[in-house]
Amino acid sequence: MMTDTQVRRRIIGAAWPRHFNKPIALAMDENIRAVGLPTWSEDDQRFAKALQTLMGSDDPEGLATELSGIGEPLENPVSGGSDDIGDISWNVPTVTLRYPSNVRGLQGHHWSSAMAMATPIAHKGAVAGAKVVAATMLDLIQNESLVDEARAYFEDVQTAEVQYTPFIGPDDAPAIEKNADIMALFKSRLEALYYDADQFDNYLLQLGIDYPQLEPTLIQRGR
Repeated sequence: MMTDTQVRRRIIGAAWPRHFNKPIALAMDENIRAVGLPTWSEDDQRFAKALQTLMGSDDPEGLATELSGIGEPLENPVSGGSDDIGDISWNVPTVTLRYPSNVRGLQGHHWSSAMAMATPIAHKGAVAGAKVVAATMLDLIQNESLVDEARAYFEDVQTAEVQYTPFIGPDDAPAIEKNADIMALFKSRLEALYYDADQFDNYLLQLGIDYPQLEPTLIQRGR
């Protein structure tokens, strides 16, 4: 004010650290154990180990055959989510579920992490995850004590000393212009790879891939 300086600011994005609800997480963990892991075929494991080897693993483990158990909360959580899940967790009791629809040990946000999405691995994992979500929702609907415990944890533990204050205000518009040039460049190229459910039973057939095809080959799309 003394220097008559004007300052303009724009928030591009913000994310609170994640804090998830322990009672709901424990209930979900019981459902995870009840549903169990998918039954992986020999082809599923061959594909997973081949992909891990391709990405530099000296000892490819393949797909998980044992549950890893519930994750303990970090003493000092510092990282936000890739979206607003952290902010949501401070407004309503929240949990997240990791289900086995991908090959473990790969680099996140990388093309290798997208390869399994067209395979039976992704479908089997998503079905298992959906069963766990549905069972946990039934628990919350049918078990009033679980709802009370979740609310008590949220109010008496999580938010007892920390109150949520959003960084993004009602007048902060999303930065939808980000990467607009790149998206425009690749949009037409991607359209040729859209899945055509009217002609193909699954995406692998559309790509001409004989799962678990482990050797590079020219992909030809049938029309």
